Amino acid sequence: MKKTSLRALFSALLPALLLAPFASAVAGERMTSTFACFQSTEDRPEADFDGTSHGVRNRSEGINWQWIDLRCPVATDATFAPNNIYQVNVQGFDGHSGHDVYVMACTSWKWSTGGRCGSALRSAATGYYNVTLTSGSGVDALYYWRTAPWDYPYVLIQLPGRGDVGFTSSVGYTLYTP
Repeated sequence: MKKTSLRALFSALLPALLLAPFASAVAGERMTSTFACFQSTEDRPEADFDGTSHGVRNRSEGINWQWIDLRCPVATDATFAPNNIYQVNVQGFDGHSGHDVYVMACTSWKWSTGGRCGSALRSAATGYYNVTLTSGSGVDALYYWRTAPWDYPYVLIQLPGRGDVGFTSSVGYTLYTP
């Protein structure tokens, strides 16, 4: 009887042990285009976004160019609950060598007006960028998503105007869950 139960245990564990190294590190990955975002800079009518094949871009240019703020809602469900998301990557093109793209994970409060944003991270250089917000070690950019999963999460992307390299744009963002 002991041999049988030991054999059953071993035969049940062996496939799991053999397949474990091939298991994916990411359980969920969800890509969202910035075409789902909306502009929230009503106080700056000169700033205008333009949907192109390169994503949503800031069309303001010249010496009086204006920033635009894109608010991108995060669709949540059981897999992508705000407190279960550990990383957000925002991609696009930074065409202004003097100003960076800023990205924040924000939340709108469910039970009152207002909201909060986590730490801002920025594109490091001119050209194509991939800004990564994480809840890991160091700065916890997803703090408000983790601590208030009942609120409404969104990604805030701040785009400078056209620079010396071209228009600044955002293509989309990707959410990751463990």
